[in-house]
Amino acid sequence: MSIILLIVLIVSLWGIRFRKNDTYEYLSPKQTYAINGIFVMFVFLRHFGMTISFGSYDLLFEKIDSMLGQLIVTTFLFYSGYGIMYSVLHKPRYIDSLPKRFLRLLFQFDLAVLLYLIVDFCIGKAYPTSTILLAFIAWKSVGNSTWYIFAILCLYVITYIFGKVCKGKHLFLILSVVLGCIIYTIVLRTIGKPTYWYDTILCFPLGLFYSLYSKKIDSILGGKLIRKLINILLPFILFTMFFYLVRHTPDNIIHLLFLIARNVLFVWTVVAITAIIKVGNKVLDFLGKYIFEIFILQRIPMVIFEGKFTNNYIYFFVCLTITIGLSILFRFLINFLFKLSNNHKSIVST
Repeated sequence: MSIILLIVLIVSLWGIRFRKNDTYEYLSPKQTYAINGIFVMFVFLRHFGMTISFGSYDLLFEKIDSMLGQLIVTTFLFYSGYGIMYSVLHKPRYIDSLPKRFLRLLFQFDLAVLLYLIVDFCIGKAYPTSTILLAFIAWKSVGNSTWYIFAILCLYVITYIFGKVCKGKHLFLILSVVLGCIIYTIVLRTIGKPTYWYDTILCFPLGLFYSLYSKKIDSILGGKLIRKLINILLPFILFTMFFYLVRHTPDNIIHLLFLIARNVLFVWTVVAITAIIKVGNKVLDFLGKYIFEIFILQRIPMVIFEGKFTNNYIYFFVCLTITIGLSILFRFLINFLFKLSNNHKSIVST
């Protein structure tokens, strides 16, 4: 796995270059796709690592995977929040479109759940009826990833409700979403959900905040190189401090607060770095554009072929190839179904 990790790092660094001028949009869709493309590879590695036995040469991978933890999903939440606030600021009545986006995401997710259930049936794996039903709202798993989709669905609901209440008061909307995230965290912690269900959730309103004040923040991040480096080093030093504190405190409320601070500071550091360094290549662009499909479908080949290969590298590339193929086919199917649905609505309306 350490060799595969090296390949992932090479792909991530391939094509990087320093930002030459201030016209470079470091939060453009193309750039955020590339960044998310990097981290979705680490998500794939994380899930793949759960299905194999590590050898003596995998110690580096185990160490890095353990250190990264939930940090690998922080940019997903941050960029999602950034994109939503950007749309709220530039598109009239965007808040009203969130229920439709909620239903679209839920439909895509449920279609993926059906695929997992078909695979489970074929390999003779059974789940209780209650688990299957709750799997369709991402509360339970039938082999698929759940918590991130559940979080995004809840964030859509929270943003929509407070967006309707705030009616154009953007800062108040952000503060309300923060409150909603705190309530979300308290509820999930109280009912016993694992910490990873909620410890990154505040990266979403951070994205909202960054988008609202992007011009002011850009003026801070800009300027001479030394100033830019300071803007990277400060959050990184704080991140390192909280990273140390997280690893040396018992699992209590203080530990959770340290986790949240660490996660927020990490994503802020990533954004500050990408304000200077442009990341991107064809591989990352592809992975970023298919992030949902790769994220939600990657466990299917892992479920099917777990324990079937004696060589972990062959097993890895089989899973990766099938995941990419499934992602392309799944995107095609989703687009076809929505196009069919829109055509049907047009015929009915006429």
